[in-house]
Amino acid sequence: MDGEFLTDQPLGEKLIKKGFRLYFFMFLVAPIGYFIRVIVSNHFSVEEVGVFYSVLGLVLLLSVYHDL
Repeated sequence: MDGEFLTDQPLGEKLIKKGFRLYFFMFLVAPIGYFIRVIVSNHFSVEEVGVFYSVLGLVLLLSVYHDL
């Protein structure tokens, strides 16, 4: 069994494990995303960057909707 569904494990311990993974992933992805934005904005025009972020936002919105 995975260990996440154990009833004898305290709720605080479960939340700390999941929260740590979330924040660790966020601290890795945020700087990488920033550098990608810098590279993209230096090579494309304002209109192309706008279209790129619009499509990216739509994909992220649809993925969140799918998870619901």
